Amino acid sequence: MLLNSIYFCNQEDYENLLTVLKDGRLSGKKCSDDNIAELKSTKCFRQGYSRHLRKEIRSAGIAQEKLDKWFIMFKCTSTEGSLPAQGRCNPITKESSFTSETKTAALNCKETCQHLQDPLTLDEMHDVTPANSNSPHGLKEHLSRRGQSNLESFHLMLAQFGNTGIRESLADNLNLAGTAHHNLKIRHNEEKSDWFIDR
Repeated sequence: MLLNSIYFCNQEDYENLLTVLKDGRLSGKKCSDDNIAELKSTKCFRQGYSRHLRKEIRSAGIAQEKLDKWFIMFKCTSTEGSLPAQGRCNPITKESSFTSETKTAALNCKETCQHLQDPLTLDEMHDVTPANSNSPHGLKEHLSRRGQSNLESFHLMLAQFGNTGIRESLADNLNLAGTAHHNLKIRHNEEKSDWFIDR
């Protein structure tokens, strides 16, 4: 829901993806509307099919409105004169979904919405790979030209590791040491390539 406040999938790409999922041309198994709705609620949908969908950034006004709706949907208390809260407290711990700083963070996000706009058109924002002629689904793949650097994408690998009962300080030190080692390797490779270019 929060991501939906910032961007939406291109309608033509989304329609093509739904068609091949329902026909069974993508996975070999026909999906019903219920199957697709269930699949969309998992990260498998994003990981498996997002390359076929171009993302379009919402205009600042719509993004602000959707951020407001998102906040109202999950907040548990409301002040006088504001819209009623629609969220629920955790029935066991009696804690709300949001902390006291969440409202300030949401307001800051609303103020910075106009900075999300990209000056490029949708076609200029992606490199398109046409579908293979032998492909049963015929879907194009779209690679964003606004990709993350190697330093940023490395941190995604840390999601595969968990704290295995060691002290928090030791776990933090191990993570920081691994991150620093990885960053040094990237920097070393960049320096080597610069050396070859200079020669």
